[in-house]
Amino acid sequence: MGERQEKLKQIFNQIGFLATPGLSFPTSEILERSGFSHEIQRVYRELGGILDILQVNLRPWDIEVNGIAVELDEEFKW
Repeated sequence: MGERQEKLKQIFNQIGFLATPGLSFPTSEILERSGFSHEIQRVYRELGGILDILQVNLRPWDIEVNGIAVELDEEFKW
């Protein structure tokens, strides 16, 4: 866990939220079984997706807070 993720985890824990290292990411199989696969495919197509099979290439989230995945954006430096 990086320094920024650790600091954010500490802040959440100090205010009473349970913050832990990254929640596992969804796999293609999990998405298929979720009941939302048709909606995921629809959004994928509307965003310009052209593959017949949705390619899932996700990483673990940065941290999990009370069961909710949190992903920090990378810092932009000029």
